[in-house]
Amino acid sequence: MALEMVIGQTGLASDIFCNGKKAVMAFIKNPKLYHIILLDLNMPIMDGFTAARHIRKRNKKIKILALSAGYLGLFTFNFLRL
Repeated sequence: MALEMVIGQTGLASDIFCNGKKAVMAFIKNPKLYHIILLDLNMPIMDGFTAARHIRKRNKKIKILALSAGYLGLFTFNFLRL
């Protein structure tokens, strides 16, 4: 994954999950561990829109960045309204 390589070069710690549900569960388990969350809007099992909603219910201030190669327009607008 290109993003994983870029983050690794910064020296910052990161966790990478294969689907949105695992990302949400990790956040719920230890919310103070995370300072910023990068979500792919098109993740399997639980997409980035749904994952962001679950995370927002628990922390309204955490920074969430949306990443995706395929979503534009209405999908982006809906995500930004979270």
